[in-house]
Amino acid sequence: MATTLSVGVPYKVANKKTTSKVLVQLNIGSVSPLYLYGSLDGTNYVQLDSFSAGAIKEVAACPYLSFSAVTGDHDNTTTAGTSSVIIHELTGY
Repeated sequence: MATTLSVGVPYKVANKKTTSKVLVQLNIGSVSPLYLYGSLDGTNYVQLDSFSAGAIKEVAACPYLSFSAVTGDHDNTTTAGTSSVIIHELTGY
């Protein structure tokens, strides 16, 4: 099932026991670039990647994922305009 993330709001992977990978679709609209962050503990986030063009990418399923329109600030709620991020958890791989 696909989930649209809210800018600056961490997403907790639903089933950490069976989810090993996540597909991420970045839809670049009025704000670019977007930054994807991951965390193992929900507190300390690291930047996984940045995107200036729309993309679909497979990433390791960190227990927590977040995206922002501001580099180095995973929980910044500065608007992403019409840009968005959708994730889909892959199970059984």
